[in-house]
Formats: sequence, structure tokens, C-alpha cells
Amino acid sequence: MATYMEQAKQYMEGLQVHVDSIEKAYKPLFEAVKDGYGGELPFNLRSTLAFNLIGVKNEMRKMGVDIDAEQKKLFEAAQSGLTNLSNITTDSYVRHVYDVMAASIMTNPLEEFITIRGMDAPYVQLSYYDIIKGTSKSPSVAGEKYWGFDGTYNTDYDYVGEVVTDEILGEGTGVATSFTGTIAFSPVRYATVAITHTYSSGTEVTNGVCSSAGVVTGTNIAAASVINLDTGVFTLNFTIAPDVDTYILISYEFDSINSDQSVIFEAQITTDNFTAKRFPFTTKWTVDTAVRFDKEYNIQLEKDMLDKSIAGANNETAQKVAATLLSGATAAAELVFDKTPPSTKISYQEHRAELIGTFETGGLNIEQAVRKVHGNVVMCGFDALDVLNGLPKDKYEKTGNTTTPGIYVAGQAGGMKILSNLSFAHDKFLVIAKSDDWMMAGYILAYYIPMLVTELYNTSNMGVERNMVSWYGEKMINSKFYNKGKVIKS
Repeated sequence: MATYMEQAKQYMEGLQVHVDSIEKAYKPLFEAVKDGYGGELPFNLRSTLAFNLIGVKNEMRKMGVDIDAEQKKLFEAAQSGLTNLSNITTDSYVRHVYDVMAASIMTNPLEEFITIRGMDAPYVQLSYYDIIKGTSKSPSVAGEKYWGFDGTYNTDYDYVGEVVTDEILGEGTGVATSFTGTIAFSPVRYATVAITHTYSSGTEVTNGVCSSAGVVTGTNIAAASVINLDTGVFTLNFTIAPDVDTYILISYEFDSINSDQSVIFEAQITTDNFTAKRFPFTTKWTVDTAVRFDKEYNIQLEKDMLDKSIAGANNETAQKVAATLLSGATAAAELVFDKTPPSTKISYQEHRAELIGTFETGGLNIEQAVRKVHGNVVMCGFDALDVLNGLPKDKYEKTGNTTTPGIYVAGQAGGMKILSNLSFAHDKFLVIAKSDDWMMAGYILAYYIPMLVTELYNTSNMGVERNMVSWYGEKMINSKFYNKGKVIKS
């Protein structure tokens, strides 16, 4: 039977092969998307694109679209670059796949602060794993988490070394005076042996030692007490029986060079069901209005409404996720930054820079909580942005003004990406650990179909409408990836 680690490796290798095969089949489109993205796609975006292509294709088949014919048009259009796909008038697979690209990769603010993955069906199992200790080596016990997805971390810093601490050799009954068994690790280095036991109603002694011949001596330790240093087999005799419900303990070092024993790490895989929900909406306009806007303002109303609707839907999702992260953040207590300097000797300008130090505290809090990642993104409401905007360029580098609605990248400060979110309560901010690794994610949003757009429907009175739907699932995996904060003025 495969070990957990082998299962995890097989899963990731199978996923890689699956994505590679889809990319090969849709190579022209993938190349066009790379051009639009500005370089190689990270694996999470490649897989998202691959899964969504299959998902959209399946939905189009249900609608009776000639997939082969439309796919040919798509490939031909892709040869001239992603930006030209938006000008294709074909109302079927080509337009739908373009919208998938636009919604899932090119304009999605979620990519800045959570992990996005794809689904090739409306439901999927989300897998992540813990590294667990496969060996009992005191004080560690087999089955304990060594590196937990939930933030559990190892505190036994001799687990992979030669030191064994407080291994239990036996339990006192108040009657038994002789104990036998085998020490867990050998050969034993005699000079490192320390044996502890309790007798005479609470007297603890810790001076049990071992000679180079394996003879054990110490307070209340009787004759014929020995340890076979090569095999670890032992016999311990006591003059007075150890107290009931107390342990006989040994601490020692073993010779790992001459030992065939070593500790084991295993991967324990956990799976959660992940189901996509459906979010439909419709855009409507009239033909004469579209003609008027084209003539008077050179605006293609259909495309403009489509782009803005998709951007609006993405922002709505992003705001909902951001609110969930803010309310659910558990890395540490809420951070507080007081805009008022603590002393008249500190200028307001100088004090403003302390906000970046507060962000860094949040990053450290996250690292302390999960031991895998450090905060690298801060989402700011109005007050935090107002403080940052008053800093010199060497402290806070703005990306420039933007007309992007909703959440967007506002700048860089202290090595962290700063996001603007004016939909937050004015005094709030959120420090975030963002990773592209699915198995090191605080929150995952998985698209089945980022955006599916139907063909045009003519209605009465020269009206036109186009229906759209987005399918995705979402899940908070580990709320310790987030530390919320607020700005006050005393």
C-alpha cells in the first residue's frame, strides 16, 4: 500500500499530467494567454485555465454548439494575440472562452490576495496534507503533527537527532520492584544515560547512571540492574518499589552511525468536498441606444456593458471574500495603530511610518501562528491608505492613481503589497499571507466556469439582452493566515 507521501506525490503528478495534456491540446490559446499575462503562467493559473476550458466546453455541448468549428475559429484568433479575441463577433464558444480568460486571469482582483484554482466539474475534492511523525521517539509520539496545515508545528527539536528525552521504561504499581524491556533506540551511549523514578510517597530521584559495561547504579537502584548498550535490552531492580502511577524514565543519546533506526515522516492527506454555486445575471440595452453611443461616443455598448458587468461581478465576489477574511481572521489579536504620536517630540510625519511596522507585526503574527508563511499583503481601508499616502516615496511607493473599481493594488510598503479596499470600514485593514501553493493557502476560491455568456436575445421594443452566469466554490482553509487591524486617533 502506498504511503501518504507517495499518495500525495502521485496525486500531484497526475494533476500535472492532466493539465499538461489540456495545454497541449489548446496550445494556441495558452500561448495567447501567456502573451496577455506577460510571461509564463504559474501552475495554479495554468490549471485554472485548463479546468475551465473543459468546463465551458462541456456546457457549450449541452447548448448544442458546434465545438469543433468554434474551436478552430478560436485557434485562428489566438494566433494574433489575446487582445484580438475581444473583437470576435462569433456568439458561442469563442466569446465564452474569451470571457473565461478575462474573468479568471486578466482582471480578477481575487488573484492578489487569495489562492485561485480551477474545477473540471461542478464539484471536486479539495486535498491538503499534514506532515506527521511516524515514529515514537520520546518526547514525540507517532501520529503527532510535525508540520500541520492548520498551523500546528513541532516543538521537539531533537526528533531527528540522537537525543531521546524521558522515554518511559515502566509504570510504578507501588509493589513491583523489577522492570524489563528494550530501549527504543540503540546502541546507547552510556555516559549520556539519566534515569528518573519516584518512590517513598513522592521522593523523586534523577541520579540513575550507567557505566561503560552497562551497569546501572543510583539511589534506590538495586544490584543486577543493567542495560545492553548494543541492543537496548534492560533490567532495572529497585530496593523500594516505585510509587503507584509514576513513571520510570530514561533520557539518553544513541549512536545513529551504528544504528539501523531512524525517525519517519509521513504525509496525512485530508480531503474536503468542494461544490460550485451558480451566480446568474443579465445585461440589457436597446439597439438604438447602442447605435447612438457608437456614433456619438465611439463606445461599443455591448462590449462595454459586458466588460463592466464581468468586472462588477468579480468585484462583488472579491468584496464578499474580503469581508469573510476580515471577520474570520484569527492569527492574533486585532492590531491597533494610533494616528496620534505618543510624544510631542515625534513628528506626525515620522510617526506615520510606524504603520508599516504595525503591518510587519501582523506578518510576524501570521508566521508565529502557522509557521509556514509570512504576511506579504495588506488590504487597507480609507484611514490606513490616508496615513500611507502621507509618507515619502522611500517608505511607500504608490503604483499611481487608478480608476479601477473595488479592490486594486495601490502600492508597496515594507516589502508588502498594499491593496486599496474603500468598501472596508474606514478604520480597518487586514494583513494577509498570500501563497500560490494550493497546499499553503488560507482561503481558496475554485472556478468551475468564471463567466459563461449566452448569445444575444432580442426582446420587444428593440431591446437586446445577454445572460451570464458564474460558477465557483469557496472555502476558508486556515483563518490564521490573516490578522486584522484598525487605525484610531486618541
